[in-house]
Amino acid sequence: VPIRLNLLKESNRLVKLGEIRSGQQSIRSVVILNNSRISAKFRLTTGEKEVSRLQKLHGLSDAKDDPESVMRMRALMEDPLSAHLAQYGVRCNPTSYRTLRPHQRETIEFIYYPDKPMPKFREDVYIDVVGQAPQKLLSVAGACFGIGAKLDTNSVPFGAIVKGTQISKTIQLENTGEAGIRFSFLASMARPNFTIKPTDGFIPPKESVNIQVSFHPSELNNDIRIDKIPCLIDKQQHENMFVTLTGACVPPRTDSKILQFDGPVRSLQSKTVTIQNPTGNSWDELKVQISNQYWYGKPSLKVPARSSATYELWYKPLTMTAGSDVQGDASRPEQHEGSLFFALPNGDAVLYKLIGTASAATPESKIEVKCKCKRAVLQSLLVNNWLNTHQHFDVKIKRDDESNKAVQVTGPASMDVPGMASREYKLKFNAYKEGTSNVTVTFTNPKTHESVIYELTFVTQSVERKVLPLLETCVRRRKVISEEIFNPLASEATITSFTCKDPAVFVETPIKIPAESSSRFRISYNPLRVSERKDDVTLIVQCAELGEFAYSLSLSATESGTDSTMRFKTDLGSNAIQTYHFRSYATIAQDAEYICETEGSEFTVPKSVTAKLAQPGSDGVDTTVDVCYEPSNMGGVRDTLTIRSKGKAGVYRAALIGKCEKPKRKGPVEVKANGSAVIEFKNVLSEQAEFSFTINNPAFSLGSSTAKIASKATCRISISYNAKNASPGGSDVGNLLIVCKKVKHPW
Repeated sequence: VPIRLNLLKESNRLVKLGEIRSGQQSIRSVVILNNSRISAKFRLTTGEKEVSRLQKLHGLSDAKDDPESVMRMRALMEDPLSAHLAQYGVRCNPTSYRTLRPHQRETIEFIYYPDKPMPKFREDVYIDVVGQAPQKLLSVAGACFGIGAKLDTNSVPFGAIVKGTQISKTIQLENTGEAGIRFSFLASMARPNFTIKPTDGFIPPKESVNIQVSFHPSELNNDIRIDKIPCLIDKQQHENMFVTLTGACVPPRTDSKILQFDGPVRSLQSKTVTIQNPTGNSWDELKVQISNQYWYGKPSLKVPARSSATYELWYKPLTMTAGSDVQGDASRPEQHEGSLFFALPNGDAVLYKLIGTASAATPESKIEVKCKCKRAVLQSLLVNNWLNTHQHFDVKIKRDDESNKAVQVTGPASMDVPGMASREYKLKFNAYKEGTSNVTVTFTNPKTHESVIYELTFVTQSVERKVLPLLETCVRRRKVISEEIFNPLASEATITSFTCKDPAVFVETPIKIPAESSSRFRISYNPLRVSERKDDVTLIVQCAELGEFAYSLSLSATESGTDSTMRFKTDLGSNAIQTYHFRSYATIAQDAEYICETEGSEFTVPKSVTAKLAQPGSDGVDTTVDVCYEPSNMGGVRDTLTIRSKGKAGVYRAALIGKCEKPKRKGPVEVKANGSAVIEFKNVLSEQAEFSFTINNPAFSLGSSTAKIASKATCRISISYNAKNASPGGSDVGNLLIVCKKVKHPW
């Protein structure tokens, strides 16, 4: 019959004992149920690996016949779970063999009572049923966090002070643990010469408290000492949690000298004093007592016999004094006071009164940063915490050109620095124009008003050019791309102008850019002449508020071919005239003068034409040229009209196509009775030719029947009309026929 022992609740597979402090107790219980039909005998145990580890831990792995070892081994094997959990401060009850009847329950209790801190743990608990192999039943987990407290010093030496006076020093008590603690000093040990305030209190986790210790001796004594005044944490004493107070009480001296120190807070200053040894013995270990923590020097001085020695004293104040022109002066002392005391072996003593004034902090350093326009840079500033306790700083950023909206300097409004540590502060700078900006960054502790200051000079250089895609087109065919400019300012910005060495590049201005928004502007490339690819052409777009925006262009202009085709049709001996239109983009007078020419003689044009000046970036000015087609032979002819600028406005070409048909009848020419008329005839052929003239009506007569006419020359043909030979009816009609052997068809 199978035996089944199970947990009553599956949620108890993991027994969480919790995370408690040492000395506290946590109790958890689980219930085991016998789901079998027969009784079961069992106990709780640990795994085989843990048993082996416990044997080695107790030195029992090699035990054989030693009676004591045999007994220890027997005790371990009878209850291995208790031995295993004891190392974590956990007890399990019961662990011995138990018998459960069918459906009977058994409560198992786990008691967690740690006596020392320990990290998180998790251990498996097995159930050992007689007749079956042990099986994992559950796991227990817990942790014990300790109490952590630390004094920044265990010794507070006050040095020698004059009877009737008082001096105070501050020590820091920090809670380094994960839970709040209560502290208390056994202040009664310090009386009557010392006072500790506060004597008790509460410190949250990771916080610290300042403890003021005052020395006010009432009796003369060169060695006043209270050793190891305990600081109890939660009413318990801990290692290194004590403070030893020492000092000396000397009689007042009227001949004490004064050493005055003045300078910025946290800056280092030094002065020297001279000690005379009039005796014949060398003072090898002359003790030096300094009563204020802001002054320090070597603990001893060697003074040769019948000679003197120089002692160097350093002053480094960590807090400002009143009169430093910084907020919070009312809570500061007028001056720092201390004493420098030399107890001489000859029974004499030398006492110096130390007075120090600490003004506002000077800049840590002056930093110069060179950067590019419109590219944000991050500048790291190292902030050191000069105290043993955590400091919170408010950050103030100030510029000498606050009105210049084209400069932006930002950074976190505050930062925290642990005691005696350093942290980096990231300052973001971005300028849209070239120039120099002076920035002061001040880190101020709002409680003490102590500050750390950095002065920075940002030198902003010319903007880096943005590379744009290739602009490639044929001449006089505009290519346009657009670019976006973002305006981060709270006011509107305006693109006012542009500059580019290539006159074919144009940007239409002005362009308004709304506040905290962006606008696009168009870059047009309209070349007038063919050119090979040109890279690294600089375009500068000017914005009054945001400075210059630079772009690198690549330009290429190819031949456009003929701009258009003109078709002419006429008969031999006549001409046809058409007007050619082209758009001139010339913006200066020299470029606006054009030379007109054709390759052949069939088409004629004016030698030159002058266009009106166009506005930059416009669609040009319409300009016209009259083209005359006067054929010299029948058939078709092709030619090219070329219009070339005398300057840099480019070349225009048009294809000319002419078609010449056979001569057509012309007239009529009216000749009065017994009168005459003259007909002008032009030799349109390309060479001199002989022409014959005939009339088919005898009433008309010619002055000459033949004539040799030079090429493109004109001949006057005289025709007379004799009314006597007229036909009845009062009028005659005749046809003048002009024949040339070189031409197939007559006129």
